[in-house]
Amino acid sequence: MRIRFWNALALAGALLFLAGGARAQTQTNVTATIKDPLGIPYSNGTYSIQLIPTGTNPSVNGQSIGGAFNGSTDANGSFNVSLWPNASIVPGGTRWQFTVCTNPGGVAPPLGTGNECTPPTVVTIAGASQSLSATLSAVAPGLTTITLGTGSVTSVSGMAPIVATPNPIVGIGTISCPTCNTSSATIAGSIAVNQVAVGSGVNTIAGSSNFTWNAGTQALSVIGTGVSRIGLDATGTVSFIGGLGADIFLPSVLLPGGISLIISPATNGIVGIGNTTATTWRYDDSTGYTSWGGSTSGRASIGVQAIAGTPNPLLLPSATAGVNTLLQSDGGSPQTLTWTAITATNCPLCVLTNQTNVYTAGLQDFSGAGVTMEIPEAAGFTTNVNSTIGLDTTANAIHVFVNNADSLNVVEAVGITVNVIPKSTDATHGLITASLATDNGTTFTYTGTSGVTAPALGCGVLNTTACVITGFGSTSGTATITWPAVAGTTTNGLSFSNVVKVADGSTSGVAYGFNSAPNTGLYYNGGSPQFSVGGANIAGFTSTMFTFSTALGTAALKIIMSATTPTIAAAGCGGAAASILANNGTAAFKIGVGTTPGSACTVTLPAATTGWNCSASDITTQTTAVSMQRQTGAESTTSVTITNFSDLTVATAFVANDVLKVTCFAD
Repeated sequence: MRIRFWNALALAGALLFLAGGARAQTQTNVTATIKDPLGIPYSNGTYSIQLIPTGTNPSVNGQSIGGAFNGSTDANGSFNVSLWPNASIVPGGTRWQFTVCTNPGGVAPPLGTGNECTPPTVVTIAGASQSLSATLSAVAPGLTTITLGTGSVTSVSGMAPIVATPNPIVGIGTISCPTCNTSSATIAGSIAVNQVAVGSGVNTIAGSSNFTWNAGTQALSVIGTGVSRIGLDATGTVSFIGGLGADIFLPSVLLPGGISLIISPATNGIVGIGNTTATTWRYDDSTGYTSWGGSTSGRASIGVQAIAGTPNPLLLPSATAGVNTLLQSDGGSPQTLTWTAITATNCPLCVLTNQTNVYTAGLQDFSGAGVTMEIPEAAGFTTNVNSTIGLDTTANAIHVFVNNADSLNVVEAVGITVNVIPKSTDATHGLITASLATDNGTTFTYTGTSGVTAPALGCGVLNTTACVITGFGSTSGTATITWPAVAGTTTNGLSFSNVVKVADGSTSGVAYGFNSAPNTGLYYNGGSPQFSVGGANIAGFTSTMFTFSTALGTAALKIIMSATTPTIAAAGCGGAAASILANNGTAAFKIGVGTTPGSACTVTLPAATTGWNCSASDITTQTTAVSMQRQTGAESTTSVTITNFSDLTVATAFVANDVLKVTCFAD
């Protein structure tokens, strides 16, 4: 099979590799579902397709095509493959031959016939699509020894314990089993009148006097441990009888409003009332508190002081409390409680939020050992009232409103030493830090490594004299840079009196930029020239290979071909006499087959990124036994195996001393 490659790379306009394919052609979508005469599919079988006559080196539009295909059918005995129409294939007069076989072993005897294959069937392929289901199924051998007969049922007879009525049934009738046991449960002991049967073991039922149902009075009675009992009579009345010291629990389904209730002798009354659990409300006379449980967790309690006196009831308000309010009593009996706004009068020691707090005249002293004062803070804090202060937690900046203006308090982020010129670290935070510049009153000093940006240097006289900048060597000599007569265009370059040397670059820092696109140009990388486009390597060279990237945006370069001479693996191509006769690296080379050849020839290649794609042809012998040469075997980054096939796609031995032409590209 010949392989087409797509390659395109350039280095300084000096190298271009192109791989072309045939112009777009239309293949025929060939489908088939193969079944034997009984309709049994050739499931998970194999198919073989061969272009005949063989050995004609078929092509479409000047490009070689494959002449043999193999594959598998699916569970339904179907396959789908794209083939060139015979009318498009050169030389003319070709047809496609199809053979379909069962999966290994087929349908095993004695019910099956074992391995089966359709006879080779020759078909002319044409059009956009073509189905061969009928053609191939018509010649498909049967897969079983089963034959189908004809006939009908004329009568049905019954044998004990089955009863057929009438017996035999020759038309309409019934089949029954009056003595069959349709239940697997057994009775252990007796079940008295009104007792409800319950399971007493596996497939065993029994009655109990603690669980009864009186059909006459429509009464249900359930008796538990001791004398506790639940009863339900025909009027719908539910009765609960608790045993000695036992609680009685009424679930919410039995009470209106979804209320649950527990009555316990231990607490002399109500233990729980609520709409969820029995612990929502509780009365506990041992502590004198009444507790309310939260709907999910927690509780609150109210109690009475354990002293003598006349209780004064509290009447709670029905309204909802507002912001900054307190619960205030009117002093009556009973006491009426209302929600009242907090003021300096009713709460002189209160500090209010979102309101003005009035302090007495004089110094408001917040000093003291270990005492700190925290200013207001909020995300995005700003202020517009004189003498107010606050912290913006988003920008981490302190705002002080002075003279009707919001000012940022400058904060020193890093300590600034003498003569150091400060700089802002953030335009919105009011933070400053030390810069790399100092001024001692007479000298300005900059300690950075990137230099100081200055206005553009004026050089030359427009329309009169070109700009020339001359530099001096550290020991002797000069070097100049000269501007062209017509500057300011990309076609008029600068002239350098000496070779320009630059440091190694990278994809994001090219040494020579080709245009205004960022990170686009040529750079040197550890002994290898490299191309970068938009920050991605697209090509590179070493002393022995040419590499490229499969797509922009992929920094890693991949080898496409190598100047390294391929070698023959030990005894890998017909014995020790095998050799590489001539080569142009991996791009094209000849193999001389040894004197004791087999069907395979293994070649060792330089290491590729993922593997090698190779095509080969025997230029010495072309017979039915030496018909085609293909790359076979597992993918390897350092070797390929070329196998010789007959015209029937059977691996056969090469002819001794034959010459193979091979082309390999890395993928």
